[in-house]
Amino acid sequence: RTLQENIIPIFLVSCKTGYKLDLFETFLHLLPVQDSWSNKKIMSTEFYVHEKYEVNDNIILGGTVIKGQIQVNQNLLLGPDEKGVFRQVEVQNIECRKIKVKSAACGQICTVAIKPGVEASQWFAQNSSAIRRGMVLTHKNLNPKAYYEFKAEIRLLDSSKGETHLTKCYEPIIGSQTTRQVCVIVRQEYDLSLIHI
Repeated sequence: RTLQENIIPIFLVSCKTGYKLDLFETFLHLLPVQDSWSNKKIMSTEFYVHEKYEVNDNIILGGTVIKGQIQVNQNLLLGPDEKGVFRQVEVQNIECRKIKVKSAACGQICTVAIKPGVEASQWFAQNSSAIRRGMVLTHKNLNPKAYYEFKAEIRLLDSSKGETHLTKCYEPIIGSQTTRQVCVIVRQEYDLSLIHI
């Protein structure tokens, strides 16, 4: 039976005893897939890194496939580093919910074991914390670039402190995917919605 938009189901569950968790999980599996994910399946690969692990000298990245599909033995670019550079890596292994799979499609959360290319190996050897949250694994045909200045429309989420004036040198926190970063307004146009950060 299809739910109407104005009806919100309520489940009485217990994480301690497991009471009715199976019913709740069944409900979650019956929810329709977001259209935005199905439209992005044919796009080039884009994987956002949430976490980095090292297991037996292997580099494991945990994250979400945002666009396309990630596959074992696929060569992708990892970056950007602090200088905005992307480096080639090879996907060696993929696991979704602790099960080895050959590929993961957009919308799936998974872990990816990577093998760095020659240039990336040298980079990792020089800086063991080179990989960080917020980096992306992406297909080389996207020609990824890092930017240090961009135009943005800023919306204030916390107006409880009274009126806030957005002016040059103001430092908002920008949230994008898995990262939050403080930035500085360097220029403001007369149109208050366009701000250069």
